[in-house]
Amino acid sequence: MRETGIAFLVTPFLLIVGYWSMHREDEIWGISNAYSQVARALAPAKSRINKSVLRRIARMGVSSPLTHDQYRREQIRWGSGALIIGVLLAIWFHPGPIRSMVLLALSAVSGVVLRDRQLTAQVKRHEAMIEARFPQAAELLALAVSAGESLTAALDRLVARGKGPLIAEFDSAINLMKAGVPLGIALDEIAHQSGVPALERFIDGVIVTLERGTPIAETLRMQANDVREEHRRALLEASGRAEIAMMIPIVFLIMPITVLFALWPSITTLSSMTY
Repeated sequence: MRETGIAFLVTPFLLIVGYWSMHREDEIWGISNAYSQVARALAPAKSRINKSVLRRIARMGVSSPLTHDQYRREQIRWGSGALIIGVLLAIWFHPGPIRSMVLLALSAVSGVVLRDRQLTAQVKRHEAMIEARFPQAAELLALAVSAGESLTAALDRLVARGKGPLIAEFDSAINLMKAGVPLGIALDEIAHQSGVPALERFIDGVIVTLERGTPIAETLRMQANDVREEHRRALLEASGRAEIAMMIPIVFLIMPITVLFALWPSITTLSSMTY
């Protein structure tokens, strides 16, 4: 118990000292110099991680109010919670001081990494929801424009009658247009932030049509057909993967049990005849 308490006190102290020394401008002590050298060596990796986080937060779109500072605070909370779990495990199993420090450090790091993985899962879920709703939205836009409405009016109608992350993205584009941003620039911004290839191709086609001055209705119909066909291919691929996944329990669980039930009476009969 005493060794676990020492490890619990020393590990956060070392983390605080390391964070403090890496963020100091002046280098007074040798330990500060050492930590500063480590910080300079890890600066490129830190920059790549920050860019990755910012890119994933941007891909969440306007439907997620998460900012970079809020995400970092959530990572600290997750790391603190995992550190508490590590303390409980150290108290339960009574490891040595070095093992306790390693356990606590791994617990804190695992909490931070789990929050990062959750952010990636949130981004994938957000993009999956956009891809699922996008074919219907593209068809509604094509029908509205073919009926004689302008693209801006069609977007207003879609936003007024729809809901979800895709509608929120189009709503942000409309708000940008109301603020004075051209339609092409507003659509291009939400397309490249979303990270959904189908949406990017659709909006790129719309922007090219607007720049060339060609009829937008025919372009929207063609784009809607392409989106529908791509969605159909994605569903066929998903069904094929699900069919293969369903073969695993059938081959390794259901079939052996069926064969066992079929052969068990014969095995018992032969065993009784042998004896």
